[in-house]
Amino acid sequence: MARASVYAALGEPEYRNGNRECFLSGLMIDFDKAGTVEFIEMARSEKFIADFDGQNLHGITAIEAVALMSKYGELEEDDTETGYSYIYPKLQISLWRGILPENESDENGRYFEAIGVARDGYFDA
Repeated sequence: MARASVYAALGEPEYRNGNRECFLSGLMIDFDKAGTVEFIEMARSEKFIADFDGQNLHGITAIEAVALMSKYGELEEDDTETGYSYIYPKLQISLWRGILPENESDENGRYFEAIGVARDGYFDA
């Protein structure tokens, strides 16, 4: 999708940081040099839902989300941030959290903070 089409659907961005633009207080869109969407990252929000196979990926635990995604694709083998970041290259989907829970009862880091969807080939680079 071209930048102009994104603006027509979502309005002007709330802020810009390089090739990344933020909409709806948590929907970040990265554009390539040609101005075409190459990556969409969704923070947890009441304004939108990151749904995969009928599951809200922000609403299920990280353990549940990884188990669900692993049914459909394999994890990137060389990801140095595994635990925080889970990338499924075949699906062009990423899951991210900023901290890891210290134990099973720790709520901090128990859920993913951001779900990313990329254009085909994005994670191959």
